[in-house]
Amino acid sequence: MMEAGRAFAITELEHCHLTPTARLLMAQHHRISSWVPAAVRALIMRPPSLFTLDEYEALGTRNVYNIEKARSQIQHHRLCVAFHSPNIIHEETLCFQKDACGEAWDASWWGGFAKHYLHPDIPSSLIKKNIQRKLLQTY
Repeated sequence: MMEAGRAFAITELEHCHLTPTARLLMAQHHRISSWVPAAVRALIMRPPSLFTLDEYEALGTRNVYNIEKARSQIQHHRLCVAFHSPNIIHEETLCFQKDACGEAWDASWWGGFAKHYLHPDIPSSLIKKNIQRKLLQTY
């Protein structure tokens, strides 16, 4: 009977508009493991400058540390992905100048995907036009 009441309360609370901070704290306090991933993901994606001092204090040192550590690891991974362009696969029927294709690929990577990956606020339509222009200059 107690478990049915708990399940009902959790279901009802899922429809409430709780902040990620409140959701994480409730999940930890009441052992609602299904709430943790979404709450943590939202907190990691939120810029640190948007947190209030009250939120930091409510989250506690361990949660803030884990959130900042995850955010740092994600940023490091993003930088690594953006820095190393994938190897180009030359299509024999389309690529007659492999060196030129490689240079166009690197230029497109740095001028397109990597820039957008590191700065997602740049409209992708501008980046797509830039990539197409650079690739067409090669042929």
